[in-house]
Amino acid sequence: MSEEKKLLITAAIMVALLVLVLIFAFCWYYTYSKGRDELSYKSSQSMHQPEEKRVHVKIVQDKQLLESKALIKDLKLKQSLLLKELDECKKSNAGLLSELRLLQNKVEVEKLRASSITY
Repeated sequence: MSEEKKLLITAAIMVALLVLVLIFAFCWYYTYSKGRDELSYKSSQSMHQPEEKRVHVKIVQDKQLLESKALIKDLKLKQSLLLKELDECKKSNAGLLSELRLLQNKVEVEKLRASSITY
């Protein structure tokens, strides 16, 4: 695989990680910021609601919380897999770069040998 392809793959993985982080940040904001405001509003309203309505609201809140936690867990798993793939690409890129340097050194040595033979 060429150096350019490796760099493109690395860049794509980094973009994917950035997207995952943004999704995670949005989920966190939605869960903790809006959820807290809605919860305080609903708790102030719950004094005037019948018991079954409060139970229904609590069930909906619990369901939303579980869905958010599952989404966060899934995103963390995807992020860890992408980080592992990024590490593998970095390692292979490092190996390719060292190989390239060795070949460049050999070319330089051969150039020096050729120039010393012609003079």
